Amino acid sequence: SGKTPPTSTLASSQYKTVTRNTVQQQFLRPHNTLRAKLRLPPLKWSSNLALYATRWARTRLGDCKLVHSGGPYGENLFWG
Repeated sequence: SGKTPPTSTLASSQYKTVTRNTVQQQFLRPHNTLRAKLRLPPLKWSSNLALYATRWARTRLGDCKLVHSGGPYGENLFWG
């Protein structure tokens, strides 16, 4: 047909900037919403805990076994 197919463009305002804080809030907000209903204090992001969890996840990457790290933090494991 020789015609150029139509293109679509999105205005830059449609793109959201994803920051580290945005991702952290995606984890914390639902928990803290429920905690507030129970009058419990909000959870705060811990960079140390996040680093520990990342390292442990990378350790298990090869076999994906659901085993506790044996470290200083409580862990809830679930396979969905």
